[in-house]
Amino acid sequence: MKMDEYIHAKQDELKTWERAVESKGLELTEGLTAKREEVMKRLDALKHETNDRWDVVRMGFESAWAELKTAFETVTSKDLNAKN
Repeated sequence: MKMDEYIHAKQDELKTWERAVESKGLELTEGLTAKREEVMKRLDALKHETNDRWDVVRMGFESAWAELKTAFETVTSKDLNAKN
């Protein structure tokens, strides 16, 4: 996958996660928002890397991405009808 395609796919996936949270009537928590901002900064950094450094920067991005994905999955899997 080319660099531009990769970045676009990640942006689309993030939008899908955000819509899933909104569709459940939830809001992004402060922690989730902070993780999202970190990932967006790393994604932006990917846009400016040359091919020889891109793989190195992408590895750091992938780590942050995995954490964000887990956080979104946790938020969207909550049962809103469950008693706390």
